[in-house]
Amino acid sequence: MGEKLLVYFSIFSVLIPLIVSIFSNSKEKLIRSRVIFIYLLYSLFNDLATTIISYYSLGNGVFFFNSFFTIFEHLLILIFFVNTFNSEAFKKFAYLFSSIFIIVAIITLYRSFLNLDSTQFDSIASSFSSLVLIIYSIFLLYEKIQTPDTTFIYGTFEFWIVVGLMIYFSGTFFLFLQAKSLTKAEFNLFWKINLVCNILKNIFFAVGYYQKKRSLENNSIINFDNF
Repeated sequence: MGEKLLVYFSIFSVLIPLIVSIFSNSKEKLIRSRVIFIYLLYSLFNDLATTIISYYSLGNGVFFFNSFFTIFEHLLILIFFVNTFNSEAFKKFAYLFSSIFIIVAIITLYRSFLNLDSTQFDSIASSFSSLVLIIYSIFLLYEKIQTPDTTFIYGTFEFWIVVGLMIYFSGTFFLFLQAKSLTKAEFNLFWKINLVCNILKNIFFAVGYYQKKRSLENNSIINFDNF
C-alpha cells in the first residue's frame, strides 16, 4: 500500500509545478519556462501511460514509452539549456553531445525493437542522457556564478530548475546504469529512488516558477519607481 502511494505521489507531484506555473503566468513568455512546462506535461502523460500499460501487462509498451520519453526529455531539456547558456562554446558543446546521445538512443531503440526486448527500461540511453544533462547543469551553474548580476543566483527561475535536474539525474544515474542487470524484484525495490528523486525535482521546479513570479513582480516595482 505504501509503495503504491509513493508511485501515485510521484506521478501527481508534477501537478505542483504545473499549478504554480499557471498562477505565475505573465506577459513575459520565455522559451525556457515554456519548454519546462511542456516537459512537465509530457512527464505526467508518460507516467500515467506506463502505469496503465504496466498494470494491464500490455507487452513491451512500457519499454518503448520510456525509451521515447528519454529521447524527448533530453531534447526538451537541451532547449532549456541552449536558451539559458550565454557562452557560445557551451551551446556548441551541448549540441555536439546531445547529437551523439540521440544517435546512441535511436540505435539502442532500433536494436531493442528488432529483438523485441522484454525489459521495461533502456539503461544505456537513460544513463548516457543523465550524465550529459548533469554536465550541462554544472556548466550552467559555473556560468551563472561567473556572471556578475544584481540578483542572487538562488532568486532566479533557472537556478531552481537546474538544482531540480541535478538532484534527479545525479540521484538516479547509478540506478539507470545498473537497471539492465537487476532482477524484476530488485528493479521494483530500487525504483523507489527514482520516485523520491522525481518528487524532489518537481518541488524544486515549483520553487523555480514561484521565484520567476517574484522576480517579475520585483522588476515591475523597480520599473514603476524609475518611472
